[in-house]
Amino acid sequence: MLAEARLLSAEKTWSPESLHALQEWLQACTTSHRACIPSSTSHRLPLRLLDVCQGSGLVSGQYPPGMDSFDRFSAAQQPSVRLCSTRGLPPNTHYVTLSYRWAESPRLLLTKKTESRFEQGMDLGALPPEDVAIFRDAIHVTRCLGFRYIWIDALCIKQDDEEEKGTEIMNMGDIYGNCILNISASEGVADANGLVYKRDLLLANPCRYVDSGQSDAGPSAVFGEALRLSGSGLSQRGWVFQERTLAPRIVHFTRHHLLFECGQRFCPEWRCDTGGSSAETSPYSAVKDLLAVRSDQGPERNEVPSEATHRFEELWYRHIVPLYSTTKISFHSDRLLALSAVAQRYCAARKLQASDYVAGVWKPDLPAALLWRHNVDVSGPVYDSISLAPSWSWASSSGEAWGIVPHRLDAKASVLSVHAEPMSRNPFDGTRSCVLRLQGRLWKFCRREDGNKIRWYNLANTHALSEVASCPVPGQNEVGIVWDRTTSATKALFLKFQPPNQMITAGIGRPALYFLHVANSQGFEEGLVLHHRDGALGGYVRVGFWMLEKGLCVPGELERHEFVEGICGQYVIDIY
Repeated sequence: MLAEARLLSAEKTWSPESLHALQEWLQACTTSHRACIPSSTSHRLPLRLLDVCQGSGLVSGQYPPGMDSFDRFSAAQQPSVRLCSTRGLPPNTHYVTLSYRWAESPRLLLTKKTESRFEQGMDLGALPPEDVAIFRDAIHVTRCLGFRYIWIDALCIKQDDEEEKGTEIMNMGDIYGNCILNISASEGVADANGLVYKRDLLLANPCRYVDSGQSDAGPSAVFGEALRLSGSGLSQRGWVFQERTLAPRIVHFTRHHLLFECGQRFCPEWRCDTGGSSAETSPYSAVKDLLAVRSDQGPERNEVPSEATHRFEELWYRHIVPLYSTTKISFHSDRLLALSAVAQRYCAARKLQASDYVAGVWKPDLPAALLWRHNVDVSGPVYDSISLAPSWSWASSSGEAWGIVPHRLDAKASVLSVHAEPMSRNPFDGTRSCVLRLQGRLWKFCRREDGNKIRWYNLANTHALSEVASCPVPGQNEVGIVWDRTTSATKALFLKFQPPNQMITAGIGRPALYFLHVANSQGFEEGLVLHHRDGALGGYVRVGFWMLEKGLCVPGELERHEFVEGICGQYVIDIY
């Protein structure tokens, strides 16, 4: 069924018309959407908030209709806002948050030097529009909705205080999870337009038609290109992923119109059925739903794996990891830090401990969780070094990754220990160093080109397997390979492989590669392609994923430097 629609008439994306639509949706969401009940049991407020009504003569409350009142709430007419401490505020104080892309060289920041001035009050009207346009518009929206406080990271966290920044980053789950509304500058552009654009109403409005077969049929809407959000500049940012995931409800300001998103609905401002069954759901609704599980409803720790546990595994490796790994991070050192609030919320919902998390992977899901792989069309920068995650974590790669759901696999390797040195005091950040020790079957191969084919020669019996590009289901005597193409380890390895005619001759030579058998799945064996780490006894780095039919590999003897310990035909090794 197509949706009931209203025609938009305002030439700008923020007007009394769009405000009215936003109010309708916000009222429906906060009063009747069961999926949007606050998930956080903590009522911790941010350290500071911006008071947008203090000294302005404005009173927190319902917006009064009329263009005159609408304009009176603007930052142009009421430019003063004040930074205030949340000490003394009731824990259930309503506040709005803002998601936006920082300018390359922001000039308005809270620092130790500017703190006193911000607390006395800042005049946004005295600053260049390109510096504060998004802030001004967000403050206008906040006032029009009748809320007194807004949280903006650049203005509420001291940007030159690393300890405070670290603490507030660890509180992001509460900051976004407890807000009444998140305002999203979804175009992802920091310029003088701010949140508001002049729009073409032909693009902003849906197509309309009347069903001639029903005389009382009302106008119905057809979605157009203007509804697309997934390719917007802001939605591609890594830090925004957790903001969008954790906020209970979001209003997206796009170039054409507003989009409303919550745990139950995802719809444009022209859609009338704010709570109707025809509204679409958010692409993040599955994530929001499970992260909203209270600690007394999640799976019991150490219990026999249940349906609830399986749902959480699916959530992390089939939803969160693929969605997040497609986003962009300005500094690769933030790769896991920008996901830390989601990991923290997931940890609580699944009833795990912070110590169960290491570099984007959950220890109870090992070893099967090692079997992530790249999207076939992955591309991206190669990091100079793996400085925040071990090679066996999907976070060591800058490309899109997706994971295997552990409960669907029959594990064949055994994890003996995981030793990690954390990157920071945030337990959900990356690692400075991390070593995984496990025991399993290990086969030694050499890879060479034979004409237009690439073959892998098992050095135990010189049996050859033909390499299949990417990783479709391999056939007889074939091995499916997915290289970790955006990791420094793989880059360094392939430099050794070039040129092709010097790779390996006669099926023997260097560099050798190793297949670690991790798990079985529906008639196939799956595992990691490893490269021996120079100078490390039994030490390896992951460079890819493999998959082949059961029983094709014959075990052979390894040299003493290639393993830590040999036990009953299996080897103990370390993966860095």
